[in-house]
Amino acid sequence: MRFVLVAAVALVVSVACGSGNVFDLKVGQCFDDPDNMSAMDDVSDVEMIDCGKPHNNEIYALFDMPDGTFPGVSVVEDAALEGSHDAFDPYVGLNYESSVLDFSCLTPTPSSCEQGDQEVVCIAYDLDLKKLTDTAKNSRA
Repeated sequence: MRFVLVAAVALVVSVACGSGNVFDLKVGQCFDDPDNMSAMDDVSDVEMIDCGKPHNNEIYALFDMPDGTFPGVSVVEDAALEGSHDAFDPYVGLNYESSVLDFSCLTPTPSSCEQGDQEVVCIAYDLDLKKLTDTAKNSRA
């Protein structure tokens, strides 16, 4: 059984040169893990990398939680896992259970939700934590 990490990430606006602000991420973009990231860190930017070069992660789906107040961590995590799982197969071209890829999510937090953030970012990465060397889209990996 795979362990899926759902990182509760505060989405704080901060733009740096060559970085992707978490409010501006798009499907198909690739990036490396932040140097000092743990599951509980707040992330505002990630360093974007061409998907044809070695990278840790690829954004494969974005979707919004329903508008309103923060529904609770477990509700957000469950919705993020379900939405990310549903979007995985169509993007990768192979069912999740057969893939060498896994996924994690960046999710709204209570404080970011108060600021209007409802977005879940679905991220594919190698199950063995090896660098990806090409896009995951239609890779059937």
